[in-house]
Amino acid sequence: EQAAALRGVRPGLTLPLLVDGEAVGTVGITGSPTRIRRFGPLVRRHTEILLRESAALRSQFARERAAEDLIRDFADD
Repeated sequence: EQAAALRGVRPGLTLPLLVDGEAVGTVGITGSPTRIRRFGPLVRRHTEILLRESAALRSQFARERAAEDLIRDFADD
């Protein structure tokens, strides 16, 4: 009902994304709230998992790059 009263707004849900207890964004799902409500926690949880995996990969790549740089520095000396 609220969405119908606003121009350019679609009905749905917006849920916070939490990573390590910190709000990092939101995920929105459009559709009738009564029909999509059960999918909200699932979509939120999967999105949070993807964010954690992405951060872990970036961290792993940074460590690998640092190790390669260290080995290269030793080899150059």
